[in-house]
Amino acid sequence: MIDSSMEPSSRPLIGITCGAFGTEPPKFGQNQAYIRAIDEAGGVPLLVPPMSDDAALVLLSRLDGILFTGGPDVDPGLYSQVNNGSLEPDPGRDATELLLARAAAASRVPILGICRGQQMINVALNGTLIQDMAGHDQKAHGRPRDEITHSVEIVERSSALAKIASGSSEIPVNSFHHQVIGRVGEGLKVTARSPEDGHIEGIESEDGSIVAVQCHPEHLTEHAWARELFRDLVERAAARSDGLP
Repeated sequence: MIDSSMEPSSRPLIGITCGAFGTEPPKFGQNQAYIRAIDEAGGVPLLVPPMSDDAALVLLSRLDGILFTGGPDVDPGLYSQVNNGSLEPDPGRDATELLLARAAAASRVPILGICRGQQMINVALNGTLIQDMAGHDQKAHGRPRDEITHSVEIVERSSALAKIASGSSEIPVNSFHHQVIGRVGEGLKVTARSPEDGHIEGIESEDGSIVAVQCHPEHLTEHAWARELFRDLVERAAARSDGLP
């Protein structure tokens, strides 16, 4: 259900990154769950495929916020590493998202990162990834995407994520990834970790413009914290559209 507090004329435009899939010819697309989550939170979803740098920057100037989504592994060459377990990247998507993440962060466009999105944001801000976490949450793969597989601990009590979780110290999550953040990028802080292995499950920017998580909340919107995560992005984007600080 669309957020009734948001007037139709004031609904912010939210870019949703997407990449290539299929063959003969390849297509651009994205999981419908992202689109529904933004729509229901009160935003206007707009898919952002790979494109030229000029076109991407023009589009960013017209967006009120941007969601960096899950997807294939980020090319390890982008953080000066050789391939050590990364799966085949999507070069066009990498290039567009890297540009958009850096430009959006520099201009404080409201950002939400999910899974690969969190990883791309970290790489864009000069962080690194752990490329292959052998056996990590393999039990989750092949199971329903809305199934809870573990909990993560919110380690930064003053973070936006803590507020979104209504003060809870842990949130239940799903898990579909084999990479995580290694060295944290510039201007970012860790907000959540896995209590089992200590790996980073959430980051935010010091200036408040970036919120990101490693799990897939678009499939967990029956949980209040996941709905609030998307609503938070839409509210930050609406405030920016209105010219508020």
